[in-house]
Amino acid sequence: MLQKTRGNCKIKAFTLLELLISMSILIVLLLIITPSIKDFVQKNIAEAKVYQIVAALQFARSEAINRGQKVTFCKSSDGASCSGNWISGQIVLDADSKVIRVLDKIPDGDNLIWKSSLSEDKNDFVRFLPTGETDGQQGSFFYCSHGNPNNSFAIIIQNSGFFRVSSKTSEGKDVTC
Repeated sequence: MLQKTRGNCKIKAFTLLELLISMSILIVLLLIITPSIKDFVQKNIAEAKVYQIVAALQFARSEAINRGQKVTFCKSSDGASCSGNWISGQIVLDADSKVIRVLDKIPDGDNLIWKSSLSEDKNDFVRFLPTGETDGQQGSFFYCSHGNPNNSFAIIIQNSGFFRVSSKTSEGKDVTC
């Protein structure tokens, strides 16, 4: 830091070289931090979507118990019927096939897959009974964000109707879509 005396006042100032060095250090630090901030934001977006799906599953289960009838969580491209693929959106239907909740589509580049322990035709929905149990199903939803394995989650559903979120499959392996 440069100090000059002018009369009774001391003037303090940075030299051009000091300013350039400070700016260079600041730029390098920003370049190092920026990618990790992007990953952090992407992971938080993926987690928010996963917990939105969990909330819809909890809603479907509680509605089945409260209404005393089967309630279905399924994929829906039109927001009105069980159709399309899991990425296009999801809905919750009561026993009369009336839509009681609609979820938005999965963000572009992300993927959502349901793998049931039952046959392939059971990969289109999860149905909860009035007891809160599933309709004989157990399995996992796999959510992958932009193909980044660090932003992938499994929603593991048991026959009892209980579920949990994990970064690993029910077998303890990394989630892959």
